[in-house]
Amino acid sequence: MATDWGPVLQTAIGAAAGIGGGTLGSWMQARGQRRIEQERSRERSAAEQQQRRERIAQVLADVAAFLIDLDLHRQVARPAHKTSPAQFVDTHDKLKARHQAIRGPLLTLAVSHPSPAVRRLARNLEDSLSGCLPSILYATHNPFDESTDELDARTLEAYRKCDQLFTELVDKV
Repeated sequence: MATDWGPVLQTAIGAAAGIGGGTLGSWMQARGQRRIEQERSRERSAAEQQQRRERIAQVLADVAAFLIDLDLHRQVARPAHKTSPAQFVDTHDKLKARHQAIRGPLLTLAVSHPSPAVRRLARNLEDSLSGCLPSILYATHNPFDESTDELDARTLEAYRKCDQLFTELVDKV
């Protein structure tokens, strides 16, 4: 009895086509899904980068405004220069509060930025601002009315250092 191989061959071809088609379909679906996920990941990454840039811009804007208010010439030009202890305390408290408000975000930048140069500059700027604030307050509201030529030169140098670090930080970011 001879076996008719026609139906067996048709079944084998059909099975191979079914397996091949299923495999090809699954592969194409997985490839499409992978592309979608990669695109979402890129969009998410771009959005996170934009948010980081905006946070950094806000921190730098706050530091710039603080540096403007700390400017020694601006402080001396104010009518409150060398006035009552109450006005000195009020000015001191306001500037100290602003310094504390920008200190946290500046230190966060010093820890979290991907660039080592930006992290170093942010740390140095925060350190310089912390040292500059008391010096400027004392120079502009000298309660003892001492000769302030040497003090003003040191204070001006401290302010210039802060300003230089700020400029370098802006350039690096």
